[in-house]
Amino acid sequence: MKFVDVVLPFAGRAFYTYGVPEDMEIAPGQIVHVPFRRKEEIGLVVKQNKKLDCDIKKIKNIIAKTEYQFSQNFLEYLGRVSRFTMSDFGAVIRAALPPKEVLIAKTEKALYMPADFQGRLTPQRQKIQNAFLGKTESLTMAQILKRTGLSRAVIQSFIAAGGLDEVESIDGDLEEKPPFEFSDFAYLTDAQKTAAEIIKQNIQTKPVVLNGVTGSGKTEVYFKLAKEAIESGKQVLILLPEISLTVQFLNRFEMRFGRQPSIWHSHVTAATKRKIWKQIDSGQEQIVIGTRSALFLPFKNLGLVVVDEEHDGSYKQEDQFLYHARDMAVMRCAMENAGIILASATPSFETLANIEEDRYAEVRLTERVKKAVMPAIELVDLKENKPEKINDKKGWISPVLIDSLIQTFENKRQALLFLNRRGYAPLMICGRCGHRVKCPNCDVYMVYHQGQKEWLKCHHCDYQRTPPKKCEQCEDEDSFTLCGPGIERLAEEAMTRFPNQRVLVLSSENTQTSKQLEDALHKIENSEVDLIIGTQILAKGHHFPGLAVVGIVDADMSLMGADFRAGEKTLQLLEQTAGRAGRVGEKGTVFVQTHAPDHPVMQALQRGDKEGFVQQELSARKLLKMPPYGMLIALILSGKDERTLRAFCEDMARRAPQDNDIKIFGPADATIRFLRGKYRKRFLIQAPRSMAGHQFVRTWLSHIKTPSTIQIKIDVNPYTFM
Repeated sequence: MKFVDVVLPFAGRAFYTYGVPEDMEIAPGQIVHVPFRRKEEIGLVVKQNKKLDCDIKKIKNIIAKTEYQFSQNFLEYLGRVSRFTMSDFGAVIRAALPPKEVLIAKTEKALYMPADFQGRLTPQRQKIQNAFLGKTESLTMAQILKRTGLSRAVIQSFIAAGGLDEVESIDGDLEEKPPFEFSDFAYLTDAQKTAAEIIKQNIQTKPVVLNGVTGSGKTEVYFKLAKEAIESGKQVLILLPEISLTVQFLNRFEMRFGRQPSIWHSHVTAATKRKIWKQIDSGQEQIVIGTRSALFLPFKNLGLVVVDEEHDGSYKQEDQFLYHARDMAVMRCAMENAGIILASATPSFETLANIEEDRYAEVRLTERVKKAVMPAIELVDLKENKPEKINDKKGWISPVLIDSLIQTFENKRQALLFLNRRGYAPLMICGRCGHRVKCPNCDVYMVYHQGQKEWLKCHHCDYQRTPPKKCEQCEDEDSFTLCGPGIERLAEEAMTRFPNQRVLVLSSENTQTSKQLEDALHKIENSEVDLIIGTQILAKGHHFPGLAVVGIVDADMSLMGADFRAGEKTLQLLEQTAGRAGRVGEKGTVFVQTHAPDHPVMQALQRGDKEGFVQQELSARKLLKMPPYGMLIALILSGKDERTLRAFCEDMARRAPQDNDIKIFGPADATIRFLRGKYRKRFLIQAPRSMAGHQFVRTWLSHIKTPSTIQIKIDVNPYTFM
């Protein structure tokens, strides 16, 4: 009897051994049904097992194999992802295995051909027969409906009368997709055409960075290259950082390709995911646009991957298993001999270092299309240009910005106010004793929201409650005050100052469906909105032709904290937000409200000297051996009992291996020391930019017996330090 090792889609043991029934042929990569703890699970066969180390009588057999099998290359890629991210193989496999609906549900669709019909042919029945004239293939009901324009009832009546024969059934999920009707891309500027040619010359040997200012037409360049990949029979994946970017993006795509692509993200229904997964696996669908999870679809003939806005932090997966989609995309393309384009107006420092070291090629687009010019940047020093009160309430919009907004509205143009803070106010504080309202499950302050009702919400665990009427500490009544602005409070001020203007508030909380976002963007594009107020959902990728002025209300916010990437992230966020202004027509203006106008980030933004700031930052990181010139690995430990967790971490620190090239910081309380009901501690390992850090951590943890009450999460190259 043969035996195989199977990995199951959950964290824990690496492999489970199963027997292969005599009448079954199994190869690595096969997706199978197996018994596991009185249930049936889906698993992935990873290798033959020729050296059993257990009692054969205890080994259970595979129940059945599915029709799906991963290629050996894809299987090796998943293993490499597991090793690099130091994640359980089962957690990685969970991201790649098909939704259960793929293996359970099957949409059968009947195929019809004309019968030898001797009855009376009405004009409608003749129309149905004509749909088949000159056609040798059978048609589905949907195809007949489309070709005839008749109702389903009329066609079914003809079938019942013997006019059509059902010849066979097909899997409806694999119904033929309409062909592409490509644009000729003749409208590309000379700079865009040159960029496309340079990319083609380099993309087979190394990743290519498409570094273009906002509004320079990067999308059109990689659309042209995607078209060429599809025409050569290859599959294409375009990754976007946010679901919110897909709405406008899809409209542009359909204009250039003649039909919609397949879309893959967390809000796609299970039925649609089943259909897309099967079409990708069969090779029928040639292009997918999706967020980071689309990277683990089973492409059979991948030719091109585009990572748009490659710098964006949303590409970092922060739950389940932790990975950076940009880096894993580069890895997959290297293993599958596919080309990869990293597109951004503000490339990440990791990407810039790879360009500097000639690992990546770079192509630049330095000018906006259609003769649009980059916006003017004005720093507003809030120490000298203080916002004025309105109706005895604190204001947040400076006088100089107010004047510009008034002028913008008089000129019938649009404006945007950016504040990356949801809710009405980030903090409720007792004016008598200073007590601040915290989440009971997390060591964070609850955000105050205002709408049809008032409520407090924790944006980490989603716990909600009504605001307290009296202080829980000093029991003083009606003593609470609200500190700081969220976008709801900013909108309240704007609507008071500009009562005749149409204001639209956009954040992830009021656009939870694609339809809501699509409706909002449609209003903006059709000039049904005068003032847009939004969070970072608006800071990237969107094209608003009527937008003349952008006001960044609190530009200093992302500079706070101990994140060594704070300057890099702030410059990227501000530049991306500023890039929404003046993309069509007259030059736009961006007002950056700050308490620190002399900060290097603010000065670089105003002078347009991004290069100088980047080189200064990179030099400092190289000196300190910080990423991208070194590697960080975080160990995040959590448990419900704080004393047990502290004692375990102290013992773990004593057992750490000694290595002169590797530094250990910690254990220390995590920035959020209590999260979702658990206490948290962190170690941070600083290592050379090699796999030495991985081996160090593996050796260290191999000598540690972790109690079941404590969880250890490994984050290779962390992007957040909470």
